[in-house]
Amino acid sequence: MPLPLEVGDQIEARLVGLLSAQTIINTSHYIVVAKTGAVEFSQRSLLPGLKEVLWTGIGVNPGLRTATSFDYKAIAVTVQRVEPTRYVQSILPIVDESGTVLEQSLPSGVSAVLRRQGLVGTRENYGRIYAAGVPRTYVASSSLNAFGQAAYSGPATLLSVDITAIDPDTGAGITIRPIVKTKTAPLVPFNIQQTSVDPVVRYQRRREVGVGI
Repeated sequence: MPLPLEVGDQIEARLVGLLSAQTIINTSHYIVVAKTGAVEFSQRSLLPGLKEVLWTGIGVNPGLRTATSFDYKAIAVTVQRVEPTRYVQSILPIVDESGTVLEQSLPSGVSAVLRRQGLVGTRENYGRIYAAGVPRTYVASSSLNAFGQAAYSGPATLLSVDITAIDPDTGAGITIRPIVKTKTAPLVPFNIQQTSVDPVVRYQRRREVGVGI
């Protein structure tokens, strides 16, 4: 099933990982801003580009993998159209790709916070990624040190990058732009104007194996 995309469609992308038997999901949203060719472009063709932006990096631009402890392992990238109607997910499994920092991770609930901001200063114009797998040597007194700030600045920048992809089956091309997706009607997305890294690490409560919710 091709699951074609068109200009104006809104996309949900997820990086799924494991840390200390916990499933960690980071979610980003995009809107289709351009399409070339009169033939269909399938949503699954976005997966390789999304993996680069959300995990491995692009060229000289480092991805989240380069800032993450080897204790964290990425296991999949998913993509799914969510507006105007919801498709089923397309999934790209990731095999044996741990973080590249050879330092132990802080507990899975401790996260570096990568912020995304739209143009208007309202709550709906803000989004956050809670990045788990923070290396212990990146933190002092609950704050990212200079090494941690530098390591996460590249992945934060990639959260504002457009992605262009070609469908290998049809030759159609598409460009998607990162957005902050609103949750209340009307569902008008906001283009991301800037990204940043919080100086203080945060605790994101997660369900724990063998412990209730």
